[in-house]
Amino acid sequence: MPSQEPGAVVCVGESGLNALAIVRALGRRGVPVRTVALRGSPQIASCSRYCLGHSEVDSPAALYWALRRLGEQSGARPALFVDNDAMLRALAPHARSLERHFAVVDPLGDAARLTDKAFQLERAQAAGIPAPRSWLPRDKAELAGIDGVTAKRVIAKPVAGPAPFKALVAPTASALLQQLDAFGAAVPSIVVQEFIDGGDAELYSCYGYAPASGGAAVAFTSRKLRQNPPGAGVMAVGEPIDLPEAREMTLALLRLLDYRGMLSVEFKREASSGRLYFIEWNARFDACHSLGWRAGFDGAWLAYRDRVHGEPPAAAPRYDTRHVWINVECDLRGLARDRRALLDWRTWRPYFGAKEWALYAPDDPLPFLRASAGMARWMARAAGRRLPEALRRDPRALAQRA
Repeated sequence: MPSQEPGAVVCVGESGLNALAIVRALGRRGVPVRTVALRGSPQIASCSRYCLGHSEVDSPAALYWALRRLGEQSGARPALFVDNDAMLRALAPHARSLERHFAVVDPLGDAARLTDKAFQLERAQAAGIPAPRSWLPRDKAELAGIDGVTAKRVIAKPVAGPAPFKALVAPTASALLQQLDAFGAAVPSIVVQEFIDGGDAELYSCYGYAPASGGAAVAFTSRKLRQNPPGAGVMAVGEPIDLPEAREMTLALLRLLDYRGMLSVEFKREASSGRLYFIEWNARFDACHSLGWRAGFDGAWLAYRDRVHGEPPAAAPRYDTRHVWINVECDLRGLARDRRALLDWRTWRPYFGAKEWALYAPDDPLPFLRASAGMARWMARAAGRRLPEALRRDPRALAQRA
C-alpha cells in the first residue's frame, strides 16, 4: 500500500552522514524520502534502501531550480531538510519561494547570519553564556598582535562561507599565521579564539528542537569521547550524558533567537576552572544526531511531525542507555595518527558494549559498504606513503624484505 505521507526531500552535501540519519529515521517509519546532491559528491545517503529517489545538480546555483521542480511535481508539501551550511546559504535568497512548495525544516531565510561565527559568539554572550576570548583580525599584523594579549593556545575557524579547513590550532598567533599562509587563507575570513584547555572528552553537544507548531522546546545532551582530528574535529565516538547546564544554555539561545527548528550547540568544559564555555552551533542537523535514537530522541522525526503535521514534539530523552555512538571510518582515521592508542585495549572498549553505529545498519548495509570502499582506498594510499621510497621504486626489494 503506498504511503499517505507527503514525504521529505533532503539536500545532501559532503559525506552525507547526517543526511543518511535523516533518511533512515523517516524511511523506517514509512515516509518516502528523496535526496538532492551535487554531482560527483562522495555522499552516501542516496544509496540507502530508504532513499526512494535521487537527483544531482551541477552546482549550488542549480539547487534551487531542482528543488522547485520537485516541489511543483509533488501533490503535497513535503518536508525539506538541508544537511550542510553551504547549501543553506545557497538557498537563503529563495527561502520564501521554497516555503510555498515545502514544509521547510531549517531556517533558510536567516542562514547567512546563523552560520556566521561572529554572530554566534555575540548572541551567546548576549544570552549570558561564557564564550572564549575572541578576535576578528583585519590583517596579519593584527593577528600577530594577539601574541601580546594572551599566552594561551589559539584556534582559528572560518567566520562564514567555504574554507580549506574546519579549524586550526596553534601554540601562538604567529604559528597560526604560518598555518593560514600554508592554506592560502585570508586573515579577515577567520575568527581567532583562545583554546579552552581540556581533552576531547570535555566537549559536549546539545540538540535543541523548538517546534514551529507551538509547545515547549526539547533538548538532548551528549559528550564526545573521541574526535577527528583530535583537538578540533568531528565526533568519532560519543555517548549520551545528562548535562542540565548545557540544556539550559541551549534553551536560552533558542529563546533569544526566537528560533524554530534544530539548533545543535557545542560546549567545552575548561579543565582548569570546570567552567562550561560556548563553542559554536549548527543551525541544522549535524552529523551525530542519530546518537539520540536509543535514548528516545529522534530529532528528524520530531521535525517532520512538527513541520508536516503540526504536531508538537513529545520526546522524553533518557540517559540510562549506556550506549555509545561510533563513526568507524572517522575513528580509524584519527587513531591512525596515534600508534600507542591503537595498541591500547582501552581504546577499543566502546566497540564491545551497546552501540549506535553511524554507518552500519543490518537493514541498510549499502551506505556502510560504500564508505568502507573509500576507507580501503585511503588505507592503501596511507600504507603506500609509509613505504620507503626505494621500496616503492623496486617492489622486489619489498619481497626480499618480507
